[in-house]
Amino acid sequence: MENIFFDTNYTSLSDMLIKVFAFLFVSGLILYVIYFALIKIFFRKNKHRKEINLRLVFLWTIFAYLILFDVYIFVLFYRNGIDSFYWTNAKFYLGIMAQLTIYIGLLACFFIKRKSLSKIINEKSIN
Repeated sequence: MENIFFDTNYTSLSDMLIKVFAFLFVSGLILYVIYFALIKIFFRKNKHRKEINLRLVFLWTIFAYLILFDVYIFVLFYRNGIDSFYWTNAKFYLGIMAQLTIYIGLLACFFIKRKSLSKIINEKSIN
């Protein structure tokens, strides 16, 4: 497990794909746990606009996960040492493809969901 989550060296395409899918699976599992924990904390059955509240809780889930992921990135850099990263080497970016995929994907998902939520809120407030 340590090699999957804290190794930044590119060895082969199959290892990189395993790493990306492991990150996606673990990220999905953590998002699922955070989402349902936040639903239990914030969601009340008697509230109006349940759809908006659920979408808002999902945005808070992504935000909380991004904070946890940033802590992970800090630990990754701290453990490997910033000098051990070869920023100009293309193999370095293949080695951290899993982290880049999660980070860029979550940021894109956050802004897409935020835009759709604001669209729903604007449509509901007009009616």
